[in-house]
This record gives sequence, structure tokens and C-alpha cells, in this order.
Amino acid sequence: MCGEGGSTDPQQAAAKRKQLVFELNRNGQYLALKEQLKAGVLRIVKEQYHKSGDTHTALNKLIAQAASKGDRPSVSSGKANSAFGKGKGAEGPSRHDLAVLKGLADEAELTGDQAAADTYHQERILAPANAQVWYEYGTFCLRTGKQGQAEQCLREAVAIEPSHKLALMALAALLWHIGLHTDSAHLDQAETVVHAAKEISPEDPAVWALLTLVYASMAARRVSEHRNAASEMRRLAKLKSRKPAGNPYLQDRDSPGSTSEIKHMSKLVQVALLLLDLRLGECAQQALQAAGTGQGIEEVPGLELALCCSRAASLVGDDTGALEAAKEAARAADPDDVRPRILLGNIYWAAGQPNQASKEYQAALRAAPTACPVDLYLRLGTAFLADGEFEYARNVYVQACAVRPCASTWLGAGIAYLRMQDHHKAEVALMEANVMNNRHAEVWGYLAFLALHMDQEPEAEQALTWAHKCGLSNVHLLDEIGERYITMGRYNKAKDVLQSSSNVRDLPHAHWLLGDALYELGELSQAELHYRAVQVDTASKAERMHSLQQLKHIFKKQGDTENAANCTSQLKGLHI
Repeated sequence: MCGEGGSTDPQQAAAKRKQLVFELNRNGQYLALKEQLKAGVLRIVKEQYHKSGDTHTALNKLIAQAASKGDRPSVSSGKANSAFGKGKGAEGPSRHDLAVLKGLADEAELTGDQAAADTYHQERILAPANAQVWYEYGTFCLRTGKQGQAEQCLREAVAIEPSHKLALMALAALLWHIGLHTDSAHLDQAETVVHAAKEISPEDPAVWALLTLVYASMAARRVSEHRNAASEMRRLAKLKSRKPAGNPYLQDRDSPGSTSEIKHMSKLVQVALLLLDLRLGECAQQALQAAGTGQGIEEVPGLELALCCSRAASLVGDDTGALEAAKEAARAADPDDVRPRILLGNIYWAAGQPNQASKEYQAALRAAPTACPVDLYLRLGTAFLADGEFEYARNVYVQACAVRPCASTWLGAGIAYLRMQDHHKAEVALMEANVMNNRHAEVWGYLAFLALHMDQEPEAEQALTWAHKCGLSNVHLLDEIGERYITMGRYNKAKDVLQSSSNVRDLPHAHWLLGDALYELGELSQAELHYRAVQVDTASKAERMHSLQQLKHIFKKQGDTENAANCTSQLKGLHI
């Protein structure tokens, strides 16, 4: 509100705005307004394309017509005639929205929610003729193993902006990888694309390094070209070494070994880091092998080479080699260099050894908390939560919120406070998470769970509605919400939530709880089915005993003495 007597303090205004946004989010008014606007847009689409039926079909036709307005040329054409870049009056997301969506996409990727990350990237590509957006989507697709889609996106980026060197380098790397593994004809395409990058930056030794590697893969066909490219790479590297600079090919993804502070970096190692960021492990190994045998003019530091070799080994499934190289890096590193510890932690985490990973992560945090990536904080916090060390988890997440604030770090802090029964601080943390990302399904889910603990059932129902709309798939959280409803005597609500949990993933615990809700509702035949579903090897002893006891009660009520006696016998067997 503006007017006389209103606060002019920017901090107070920001605090009020944040509180207002949270309240609108929590009661669902903001998203409800978005749904109303969406309904209006869909109505316009229907009228425009004379569709009176399915809105999904109307939207599909709209997209198909937009895509049919232009063809995507080859890289060599040098013309950007993008189907998405020529739309008249198509504004797409603003620059601010693009930045916000990029942050959300990166966060979702780090937390393993690839579907959400892909959705955010797809929203970003609605921006007309934005080569950087297509490049970032293409590299995301590469990191997630969708190479065909990655190639299309990178070609789109180059079609929009033929001088986009990063897109050209990534596309060339991908074509080189495909040429090595499936179709050697792609090696010629890779050569063509690298030459396009060379035309843009003829004095970039990294471009010549990549060209050298591509020629090396062509064996006898390109011996002289390989020799000439390698010679030019060394000449330019010698000139560049007089002016140290960062690595422009790194994507600032907080990966150990991908630091832009490395001085006089070997250009082959520079290319290897690009390949590692794109998760092209075997190509990276070839670049590192060339660097290690002295094909570049610069001397490669043992620490940097070991860090990169460890990451490359992990990508190709060589867990033993990855661990050995990481330990070698740890021996070569200075005490204040936390990169080897982070890398060791990542290896242990991927190998299913969270305790070992936690030791390395904690050592890295003690040495340099601001140098640690956000996924380190999230993994360490997750490990502490799983072990019931809620205070340690809270400390980690709160520290993360100070140095790497995002919806996931605030969510972790909220969960830790919730487990500690500090409902007020849990609400504050979840409020921050919700303001940062009001489309985060688990944030909505935990807001619902917290509201039930605070006896705020209407707010819980509203939050749960939006959690489902955002695609909540955390079965453990759904089970906790259902169990809380059972404790409150709200068996119909529990039934709905627990059925959602079973639909996501068929687990014994959800069947146990769903059986309890149905039993209390008097739906004995349905309860019996769910209690029987608990009698599987994956169920715990407690779950099986509880369900057998409940089945015994049901059979007694139905006068089925034979089955009741059978349950008694099975219970005795479980007691032994």
C-alpha cells in the first residue's frame, strides 16, 4: 500500500512483499490466479483454431503450426531461420524470467529432479531467437544422456547465432563422440563444425586442440592435418601462456577440477574439462591421455590431471580408477584445496557409502565452506536427516542458506526444524523456500504436513492440493501426511493421500496405513486386500505383524475362524 504514513524503508517494504507473496502462495490465491489466466488463454486458443473439444489438442495444433513456419538449416548454411525465432509478436519470457528459470532448472538438475529441470528449460526456449537458451538446453540434454535432443538444440543455437562459439564447440564434441561410437561419418561433421568455430576464433588454441583430437580419431585419413593442427595449437598456446586467463569453456557448475582459476592450463586439459562438463567421458579420457603424453606445449600439473582423470573414470563406470585418481589428487593437493575431498565425497556417495562421503564433505566444509557446491550441502544434510541427526542437519542447511540460498536449502532447513518440533522456524524456512519456488511440489507437501501438526487443517488441504498439482511424488512424505490424518481421525483424507502414494510407488508401508484407514471406515474387504499386500519379503517384521494382527481382527468379525487361526499361527512364526 502506498500513501501517507506508509513505510518508505526499503527493507521493510521487501519484508512485507515477501510476506504477502508467501501468504498468496500458501492459500493458493497466486496459483489460482495463474490457473484463471491459463483458462482465458486456452479459451482464446480454442476460438482462434475453432476447437470446441480438447484443449490439449488445440495447444498441440498451435505449437505444430508455429513449428511449421520455418526449417532449421544445417550449421554450414550460416543462416538463422529458427522456427522459434521468427514468430511475429512473440515476446516469450523476459530476461529476468529467463534467469529465474535457469536457476530453477540448475537446482532441479542438482537435486536429481530431471523432469522438473527439463520443464524449466522448455519454458525458457519460448524466448524468441535466443541462442544462449538453446545452447544451455542442449548441454542439459547432453548431461542427462539425451544426445539426439541435445544435437537438435545445439544445431538450433548455431542456426540462430552462427558465431556462438560455445554452441559450436559443444556440437563438435557431441558429433565427435557419436563418430567414435556409432557412425564414423559424424567425424567429418565434427571437423566441419570445429572449422566453423576456428573461423570465429582463429587464434584460440582450445579450438585447435579439439580439431587435433578429431583428426587423431580419423587415423590415416588426416595424418598431415593432425600434425598441422597440433603444431598450430602449440604455437598459439605458447603465445597465450604469456597472458594467463580463465577457461571460457567451463560452465561454472561447481565440479571439482572445473575451476577457472587454473593458470597456464593445458589447452588439451581445457577441452577435457569441457567434455567432462558435457559428460562425454571417453572423449575426455582421450584428451587427457594426449595432455599426459606431452602433446601440448604446457606442462600439466599432476593435481589437475588427477582430478580430471578421476571425473572421466567415473563417467565411464571405472569406479576403482576414479577412486585411485581422486586419492592421488588428495596427496598432491595443498591442505586448503578442498577439491579432492569433494571429489572423494562424490565418489563415495555415488557408490552408496554415505558415511564415508559425509566424512569427506565435513572436512571440506570445515576447510572452505564458501568453496563447497550446493549439492555437497544437500547431500550432507540428507545424510544427517536419514541418521536422525536433526541438529547437525539443521546446522548444515542453515549454513547452506547463508552461502548457497535456494529453495532446496531452505526446504532442508524447514524439514530439520520440523523434525526438531520447532514449528515456527520450520514455517519460516518453508516460507522462504515457497517464495523462491512456488512450483516445488515437496515444499507444498511439507507445508501441508506442517499445517497438520499446527492444527491448521484448511491450510493443509490447500497446500496439499497444490502439492498434487505440482506433481508430488515423494511417497515417504505422502505416507507421513496420511499417517497424520489417521492420528487426527480424518480417515477419508488419509485414504485419499495414501491411495496417491500407492499409485506413485507400490510399497508395503502405504498398504499398511491404507489398510488402517479403510479398517476405521468399515471398508473391511478393501482393508483386507491392502493388509494382504503387506505380506511380502520387502516388508519389515513390524509391518507384517501389524497387518496380520489386523487381518485376524477382520476374519473374526466375519466369522472366518479358519483364516483367523492361520493368522495366529503366522504371528507365532514371526515371534520366533
